[in-house]
Amino acid sequence: MAVAATKPVRGLEHRAHHAGPLIFQVNDGRGVDHRSGGLRTETMAVLRVRTRAGTEPVEVPNARRAHDFERSAGEPIAVAERVFEPFERFRTSDPGEAQSQAARLFSPHRLRVHPSESAFDAKYSMAGFGATSLYLMRYGAEVTIDRPPQSRYMTVWTPLSGNVEATHQGQEVTAGPGGTQLVFSEADNVHLHLSEDSTVVILRADIEALRSMLSGMIPSTDIGALRFAPEVDSVSTRTTMLGVIHLLTSSLMAQGPTLPPNVERQLRCQALTAVLLGLEHNYSSVIYDPTPQISNHAVRRAIDMINAEETADLTVVDVAREVGISLRALEIGFKKQADMSPGNYLKKVRLHRAHAELLASEATVGQVAMNWGFAHAGRFSRAYRTEFGESPSETLRRTRPRAGSSRQVWRR
Repeated sequence: MAVAATKPVRGLEHRAHHAGPLIFQVNDGRGVDHRSGGLRTETMAVLRVRTRAGTEPVEVPNARRAHDFERSAGEPIAVAERVFEPFERFRTSDPGEAQSQAARLFSPHRLRVHPSESAFDAKYSMAGFGATSLYLMRYGAEVTIDRPPQSRYMTVWTPLSGNVEATHQGQEVTAGPGGTQLVFSEADNVHLHLSEDSTVVILRADIEALRSMLSGMIPSTDIGALRFAPEVDSVSTRTTMLGVIHLLTSSLMAQGPTLPPNVERQLRCQALTAVLLGLEHNYSSVIYDPTPQISNHAVRRAIDMINAEETADLTVVDVAREVGISLRALEIGFKKQADMSPGNYLKKVRLHRAHAELLASEATVGQVAMNWGFAHAGRFSRAYRTEFGESPSETLRRTRPRAGSSRQVWRR
């Protein structure tokens, strides 16, 4: 039986911007983008894409508290060390061992240690999410790294301390805390110089997974090599990448190293989506085509597909690929037909599924949140309260499990 929405979805107001080049705007540290009509969402941030045709919201992982590593009581390294402590892969004072171990995690390269007052003390930690991974890296001494071309992954480097100088795609770029981030594409030589006090968080994404997701975003385009701009120097795009790091690390802190498969898949897809939508690359103009072909029938099929979901396995890109339209066309079509983004629609349906499960089973709040793809209990509770006017635990307290209750699902 269909259940009508108890409250309208807030914060999807749309304001046009002046024509101009493609730019990105994301939520600030409180989850609100004051320049785009007060957009707010708990589990996703809204990336405002501006083109000559106007502006449309596109969802990426939430940038709320994205600067935790950089602003936590002035101790970013200590915070990062605590988060990555369970995921240490190796620690060694032997440069040869460090080169060999790091090559297993990434790809073959040459490591050279410069004379330094600091003792060489290499340490790598890695938390994996399938096709995406997070690394915390330091060498404890001044080093140079030369990496030949490879075709398996791309990386985004965010220094927490020290400086990293890079030569890549014919450009020389220097990155440091609170400033520029480095982006390394496939199939290019990379030369790196790290200061002795450098500690870096690295987001890695597998190329084949990115290509697969990109083909779902722009199904009519043949996907070849992915070439990303070699640096991130805008505050908004940097915040998006920090949002990905916060999303992944906060989920690890909340759930530990072993995540349920559906949650891991959702996190992986959100990270890959943020890379493709947030970073500039050679397919960005195709993704953000201001005049995509929109099929009302395809959007209706997408709505039915989300309504029929039995487990929290779908992503918005899965839906776009299945109905045969681009991600941008799906976003615009949902805005017209459902007055919300496909991501918010998917989240709303899952919240109602979770609500029905709380009413009809003996599962705990944490179990129900995980069942429906909400990795962070606090965000689930906030979104649930926004939708139903009470917390999940309050729902449990005021009702008793009722055997044989039929599941009620919100549908539009």
